[in-house]
Amino acid sequence: MFKTLFRRFKHTIYICLASDHVSALDVQNGLHVEEVAAISLDAQNGTIIAVGNSASASMSDDSHVGRIVRPFAHPRTIIDHFTEAECFIRYLVYELLEPKLIKSNPVMILHPIEKLEGGLTEIEVRALREMALGAGAVDVYIWTGPELSAEQINAKDWPALGQWHGDEPA
Repeated sequence: MFKTLFRRFKHTIYICLASDHVSALDVQNGLHVEEVAAISLDAQNGTIIAVGNSASASMSDDSHVGRIVRPFAHPRTIIDHFTEAECFIRYLVYELLEPKLIKSNPVMILHPIEKLEGGLTEIEVRALREMALGAGAVDVYIWTGPELSAEQINAKDWPALGQWHGDEPA
């Protein structure tokens, strides 16, 4: 009985990471968000002013923005600014799972879609996992390969050309 009740509130979030944009899909209800991978920070104290598309729009308003950070824009690896990347993922999860009466932390599937030459290093896998856990994930899975659909994730039907880094979702 409790497992059935728990499953009702469980969410799996599938997140595709690229240097210039990030998309997230709530697999259970089909909600989808796509944002520019940018965070604008206050010039005086470095606090976050805007995230995603609104941060991109704030680039023209120089009076409030000290700098724009692109958390996934490093030339060699998927994460450039770890803390800002974690905040960005937390923001995406909030957009998909707006506060509800009963809050549940999601399972996250992270899918870096670029900068994969030579595969992911152990450090990159660990950084991605810790970033997602810091953003509120209860479990984290990292996938490289073709993009996954909600149907594939729900059916656990993984393309043969892809690879899990660590465990695969149970």
